[in-house]
Order: sequence, then structure tokens, then C-alpha cells
Amino acid sequence: MATVKQVKKPATKKRTPSKKRAGGQAPPRDKAPAKKKTKPKSKFREKRIILTGKRKKIERVPTPKGGGARRIKTSVVKAALIEARGNVSRAAKNLGVARGNLYRTYIDKHEELQECLNDIREGWTDQTEDKLVEAVENGEAWAVCFYLKCQGKKRGYIEKLLLGGQFGQDIKINITGNAKGGVADGIN
Repeated sequence: MATVKQVKKPATKKRTPSKKRAGGQAPPRDKAPAKKKTKPKSKFREKRIILTGKRKKIERVPTPKGGGARRIKTSVVKAALIEARGNVSRAAKNLGVARGNLYRTYIDKHEELQECLNDIREGWTDQTEDKLVEAVENGEAWAVCFYLKCQGKKRGYIEKLLLGGQFGQDIKINITGNAKGGVADGIN
């Protein structure tokens, strides 16, 4: 399966601060500034790196007109999620988009991607449960305790706070008072 990575080309244009005199006015110019030769803006702003086995192929991706965000096919997003094993941050990095943008623009709006992500996470939960069962079978005390706390609640394997007096005796509270409200007389 081919791995797709996208890399943004950093902007090369640098701005220099203007020099102003006191009073906020620019200094007078003796002669017209020389025009700088500028390269025409390339229509290629990004490049996509495709890894197939040991080979590396670089594709240049044109920037859409108007400078808007490019659209990625849902099938490509789905493949990136599967490749990243459900890690949305890693999938977004491989696609060259922000994690939040991947959620807002793709996952939240496409039920197919939501189901894909859900299936991947359910698969991880199943694998984790299998590892827990293996640890219980191997006699790992932490695993036995954890399993009983989670799955053995109906049989009484729960952690609860037991309130009692010294040596487990009952606590006796005497309440006396009038009909308007009681006052605790003493706690033994």
C-alpha cells in the first residue's frame, strides 16, 4: 500500500520594515529605487510525497484558484485514517491539513468517515480486551483485579467505601429535638 505525505513549501518572501523619520514621515528619496526582478508566482505551492516501498515519488500539487483550501477525496482521507490506525493527528499530518480541519471538514460531515474511524477504534478495543484476557490467563494479579472490578460487579466485586465504627462496629447517632428540626445529640 502506498503512503501519501504532503509537504507545504515555506513562503520565501520577507518583508523589511520601512525607515521613517521623527514625525512619522518617510525620508526623501534622491533617486527612484531600482526595481527588483521577481519570479512569477508558481501555480504549484505544495508537493505531495508518495512512498511506495523503497521508492519515493514527488508530485507537485497546484494551488486552487482564489487561494482557497483544496479538497481531498473522502477515499483518500479514509485511506489515511486506516494507514494511521485511527490516529487523527497523524492522518492529518500525512494529508497536510490541520487536525481540527480534518475533523470539521471531513470526519464530522461524512458518515462514511465516521464509521471508518469508529470501526478502527472498535478493533483496537477488541485487541486490547484480548491482551487483557491473555494477562488474566497468565495469572497477572493486576489483570485479574481489573477484570473483576469491571466485569464482576454483578457478583459483588466492587470497590466501595465501608463506613463503620472501631473494629467494624455500627455507628450510633442519637437525634433529639422539636418538630421544627432535629439536633444531633451525640455520635458514638
